[in-house]
Amino acid sequence: MDYQVETILTKSRKVSKMKTIVWFLMVNVLLFNCKGQEAKVLTGNLSEGAKEVSKNEVTVAGDTIKRTQFVLRKVTGWDAKKQQLTKYVSNEESEFLSFVCNDRYGVLEYADATKEWPQNAYYIFDRPTELTNEIQLDLSSALYTITEARYEMDMSYFSNLVGQYLCIGERADGGELVTIIDIEKNVLIAKLATTAEGLLSFDGTVATFWEYSEKELDKDTICPEHRNTEFYANYVPTEQIRFNVKTGKRTETGTYGCGFME
Repeated sequence: MDYQVETILTKSRKVSKMKTIVWFLMVNVLLFNCKGQEAKVLTGNLSEGAKEVSKNEVTVAGDTIKRTQFVLRKVTGWDAKKQQLTKYVSNEESEFLSFVCNDRYGVLEYADATKEWPQNAYYIFDRPTELTNEIQLDLSSALYTITEARYEMDMSYFSNLVGQYLCIGERADGGELVTIIDIEKNVLIAKLATTAEGLLSFDGTVATFWEYSEKELDKDTICPEHRNTEFYANYVPTEQIRFNVKTGKRTETGTYGCGFME
């Protein structure tokens, strides 16, 4: 009799355990479906670490932004420098918002202006269909977001947008670090150490820039115009470098110059 009772109890436990597992799976399926309705489903080749943008709130550098819709106005007469870009800014004093777009993508640069050292975030959008004088951006429509922490950046700023490539600059040791990101793949392409001038040019394939040279060069020959000036010690020989973002090939041109290093 004891054996029969134990057998019945064992079967009862198994049935109860199976019901628990089935219930757990059903709840998770329901939660997954609800989540899919609330958040934008991202497509494309997103590398590990890409962030989905929630319709309800967005987290940037540990802070939660409850408001996700922003109105920005076109900047007239803005110097697009080396290419045709359209720029919009916001009039909100508590936030720094700058939206720059080319014919393919748009990048919203965000920073909390109330903080002394705000950490920037860059939201990647498809280019708006109409570039009127005033546009409204909703962060839930962003493809993904790039944070400074992800690429170990500090006090960064938008530098350029060429085709599918986003260039982000940051000041460092008298020069500039330029991070180039492939928007379509959401991956880091290069991090270039340049002089304070940053990128001289970038056509979507080759980035050209000056770097402080570590070669044994005669500064008197390369920088003769600064030889007798007060800050001659601050001038350093530089070399023009070309970097191919398609192949990853770096080319030393043998063209030398003179850069000022603080």
